[in-house]
Order: sequence, then structure tokens, then C-alpha cells
Amino acid sequence: MRFALFAILSVFMLGFPGSFLVVGGNDGGAPDTNFASSSILLNDAGDSAFYDCGAAGCLASDLNIGIDYTLEFWVRCTTLAASDRRLIQLLNTANALRGEMQLNDASTTGRIRWQVFDSSTSPFGSSVLTVGGLDWYDDAWRHVAMVHDTSENDGQVRLYVDGTDEGLLSSGNNTINSNIDKITWGHPSVDPSNCRITEFRKWSTARTTTQIQNHDLCQLSCVDDTSCAAITGLDWYVPFTEGTGTAANDNASAADFTLSSAALWDSSVPAFTNDGSNDCYDGT
Repeated sequence: MRFALFAILSVFMLGFPGSFLVVGGNDGGAPDTNFASSSILLNDAGDSAFYDCGAAGCLASDLNIGIDYTLEFWVRCTTLAASDRRLIQLLNTANALRGEMQLNDASTTGRIRWQVFDSSTSPFGSSVLTVGGLDWYDDAWRHVAMVHDTSENDGQVRLYVDGTDEGLLSSGNNTINSNIDKITWGHPSVDPSNCRITEFRKWSTARTTTQIQNHDLCQLSCVDDTSCAAITGLDWYVPFTEGTGTAANDNASAADFTLSSAALWDSSVPAFTNDGSNDCYDGT
């Protein structure tokens, strides 16, 4: 029913020995075989990888009603956290929650919640979707894409899991909080998600079904350099290739992520199949 998608965001390490194998050129068209070598594991309170854009409201135009965007990543979750299931969070300048993604939300197997909101009161109940036959916490890698297409249903995101269109869910209130300046995997102080993350991409476009399915098992050509800036619509590309230290570089712009601890690096990665046959290399 669902074909294996979540081969996720290749964690490909630039300059780190043994981090990936390259066969052929990396010119945006020649077949490369870059296999991810690392991910980040968020399994303790305070584990987080975050991007702070540096000014109040600097993310307000990225994930808002009236703005096309696509969030794409690979995730593998184990051992459902008893206290919380937040994977992604949007925070304001005071680190107060102003948006979130939860997996197996409200202890419901297969349920996902995505919402952004403009006050301290979450619009609970309007931003969820339950995917039948799916348990987010079954210890399997999955590719996830969330597409906000204003021409289709402004204010709702379409969820893809392993390339399968699972339908629409609301993205919450009409406007993102004007003070939003951080996006985090995990949380800077609490709420472990017990999930591994790799190959995070943010697009300023609403990706099509074909585009998503063509990239669910492969990496972009710029996995190991900064040529991603030339790919139309690719705002952020954080492949988590470093495997060490507390920085995860953005190959598309300057949205580098900071890790709360160097201990977050993990060797588990998806099984990418970069064979050059599915336009994996230029983002089209």
C-alpha cells in the first residue's frame, strides 16, 4: 500500500573520511552513488538541532499562510516517548512554542500533527491526519514531505509518506507568529522525540507528486558541496554529513544548524539508491 519511501535525507559527510562513496562525477547529471553515513538522534531531554535566523520574525515569511513551501526529510523513530512526540518545533525569541509537528499525536498510531499559530493557544484538533496502517515509531526509515500549495488549499499541507499522497491536513492558524526566529529538531530543553533525522530540505515551491517520488530514495548532486544554491527553489539543504562536532551545514544557503551536543550524531541512515535514473541530482 505504501512503497518504501523514507530512505531519507542522506547524511553525507563533506570532508569526513568514509562518510560517503562517490562513483562518477558530481556535476548534476552524472550518476553518483553517495550513501549517507550519519544522522542525528534526538533521544534525551534537551537534544536539539536548530537554526536561528537571528532576528525576530525572520522566519515569518517562510512557513506562512499565502506562501508556497515544501518541507522534506527522512526520519526513523523508536520507543515512543511517554511525555511528548514533538519532532519539529517553531519557537519565538523567548523560545516559546509557536508551531510544531508531532508523530503518533495523542497516542494515536499513525497520526501526524502539523500546525503554526499566532498566539500561545494552539489550534488543536484542526491540523491532524491519521495514516492507516502506519506506526511512526516502528523503527523504520521513512521519507516525509509536506507540501503547502496556496493554489490548492491555502492553509493546509499535503502529506507524502514514502512517496504516497496521504491527503491534506490543516497547517493551523492564518498567520505565523511575527516573532518566530527558530526552527528546531527536538527542543532546546525538554521533550525527547526518540527519532533520527537526516537529509532535510526546505523548498520555496510546492513540490509536485512526481518531483517528490523522484527524490524519495536519492540525494541531490550537491550533497558534498555548496552548488545547491543554483537549484531553483531550494532554500535549505542540510544533509547532516559532518558526523562529528556541533554544526550541520546548509549546502543551499547560510541556514546552518547548531547541534546541542556532538553526541547527537548516529550511524544509522536510510538505504539510498542513487543510480542517476530519477533526476536525483539537480532537484528537478
